[in-house]
Amino acid sequence: MKIYLLIIGKKPLLESFSFKKLLTMLSDYGHDISEIKFISSLEGIKVMFDLFESNSVVLTVGETNAARELFEGIATHKGSNFYTYQSVTYFPLDSIDEKLILGTLVPALNTKSNNLCNTVIFKTFELSEADIMDLIQPIIKQAPKGKMEFTISQSGMECILKIKYMQNCPSAICNQIIFDIGKALDKYIFAKKDVSLVSQAAALLLKSGRKLSIAESFTGGGVASSLISVPGMSRCLLESLVTYSHESKMYRLGVHKEILDKYGAVSAETAYEMALGLFRNPDADIVISTTGNAGPDVENGSVGMAFFAIGDKNNIHMYRSNLSVMNAENKTEAEIREEITDMGIKSALFGLIKYLDNN
Repeated sequence: MKIYLLIIGKKPLLESFSFKKLLTMLSDYGHDISEIKFISSLEGIKVMFDLFESNSVVLTVGETNAARELFEGIATHKGSNFYTYQSVTYFPLDSIDEKLILGTLVPALNTKSNNLCNTVIFKTFELSEADIMDLIQPIIKQAPKGKMEFTISQSGMECILKIKYMQNCPSAICNQIIFDIGKALDKYIFAKKDVSLVSQAAALLLKSGRKLSIAESFTGGGVASSLISVPGMSRCLLESLVTYSHESKMYRLGVHKEILDKYGAVSAETAYEMALGLFRNPDADIVISTTGNAGPDVENGSVGMAFFAIGDKNNIHMYRSNLSVMNAENKTEAEIREEITDMGIKSALFGLIKYLDNN
């Protein structure tokens, strides 16, 4: 079965219609666009009717209201959001409406293609493709042959694992395999859909309604900057302090000089006191602090060593990360520094997600 994307007019191009999101949503359920066609006006669609293969599906974007009027007059069958004419099914899409696509379009595509499948997604942090495969290999060996498909792709410190399974796969076996994989990857999973770290962190924070204060050293305000890229964050982000020097850590956050002298700025003890100092503001519900070595110079420890603290007034948890840059020998000091800083930002966001998941 072929799936066409028919773009009518220039409107979707001018308005940056989210083609990538549409393609991703379809791909998650085992469907891909076969061909994209463009016409400047609705007049051209009449000429194109004969060009679409029998039993194909045409997703129309752009001048969808005019398309609906045309289909209303010629369709041999009408659904709530689709039309059939000459054995071709037309779906006018005004926008990327997830409810419409998953509730109407995907089931229709499944029925027409006889490729009835569902997809489960796990987004992970800190694991490589090889790490994930090592963890799940014993589990996926139990999958019924030809009934389940496992794909992993990696981008930086994030991976996405997609599990596609046929609807005729024995449910008890299928559900157990998915459960076991989720359990094996649990401490690394930050989402069960294809979203970014910052999107997931922001969504959970906004849902919680709690106030967040952040103190950053080596991440230089990047954690806060990432969060405020999400609309509505003013409801939850209370403040962000970039306390880069020893003096700033002492005077703005109350970090003790003895702690800095004994353990250094890049330490769990300093991260803890930075986070604790944020509670000087009584409105703070959750606090995060970051301190680390982005290089090339280091105060103590090694390049890439970083400490984070996150918690609330009852408990603050510290954790250490060794942020390692791949192929560092082929990169400049500036590139290495930039990558480590970015990894630090993402590590802090991951910590926030895990905290909100459990508190």
